[in-house]
Amino acid sequence: MAVLRRSVPSALTLARALLLWPFWRLAVDDHRLLAAAAVAAVVGGTDFLDGYAARHLRAVTTFGKVLDPTCDRLALVVAWGVAVELHLLPTWLLVVIVARELLVSAVTVVDLLRARRRQDVVFVGKAGTFGLLAAFPIALLGRGLALTPLSALATVTAIVAEVLLILALGHYVRELRRDVARLATSGARRGPTPSPRT
Repeated sequence: MAVLRRSVPSALTLARALLLWPFWRLAVDDHRLLAAAAVAAVVGGTDFLDGYAARHLRAVTTFGKVLDPTCDRLALVVAWGVAVELHLLPTWLLVVIVARELLVSAVTVVDLLRARRRQDVVFVGKAGTFGLLAAFPIALLGRGLALTPLSALATVTAIVAEVLLILALGHYVRELRRDVARLATSGARRGPTPSPRT
């Protein structure tokens, strides 16, 4: 029973990933925008539910800490692709979104390679991701129902979410700098490695 309980959050996270293909098909290939909006809303909902389940079922695991942000990135990439194909959000905002994701990936890789540490996702980052995933179904609804106010709401939601995500990026960069400085300090204390005698 304990194993089943601990698997619930990861199952919700995996469900998010599995929904991305039908989401793309509905939005881009079939142009069934209202159905795509419903699927996108479920995708965004699982982003909240997996974290809620992990905390309340006491099922926080290292695997889940890696899987959740990985699926978040995948969901954002697919949703970003849909937004590009259907012109759902302003071009400048889409450029900012992808640039931020590339920077976060770079910081993550550098921290893993230099400090051997994987940073945990901070709350402001989770809130920003949730907001961004919420903006896409709103944009699809606005387009599908031809309601300009909904489209405007989607843009505002995405901008606020991206501000939160940029704040999270700043936190990750500061943590990376601390890790690098800590490594440099510990290396200086140990001193230079003696050269082998010949």
